[in-house]
Amino acid sequence: MDYRAMFEGKYIGAWNLIDNEGTKRDMTLTIAKVEAQQIIGEGGKTNKKPLISFEPKGDFMPLPMVAGKTVAKTIAGMYGNDTRAWVGRKVTLYATTTSVGGAEKDCIRIRPAIPAEKAGAK
Repeated sequence: MDYRAMFEGKYIGAWNLIDNEGTKRDMTLTIAKVEAQQIIGEGGKTNKKPLISFEPKGDFMPLPMVAGKTVAKTIAGMYGNDTRAWVGRKVTLYATTTSVGGAEKDCIRIRPAIPAEKAGAK
């Protein structure tokens, strides 16, 4: 298990999408709420960003996700620009990396396809 998953956090991180064997896994969740929040980043700098909350999945209660521009544009490409239309819709999260200031950092992205409903799912 990634040590970062052992700390209490406010937001979901890429390490939450890695299983006990170290394998990255996709996770499909339903959006419960989207709201603008002032997020405190590295160095104490604040930025206004979308904060996406998800519905519980079985016994799993996912942490909210801070959506950067890449994630927001991906969801908007599937469900439109109005964040109210995102509520109740499913997205598939996956762990990857991105280059920030020349360094590779862990991040979460959204698969750019609307998740298919499983047979018998509500």
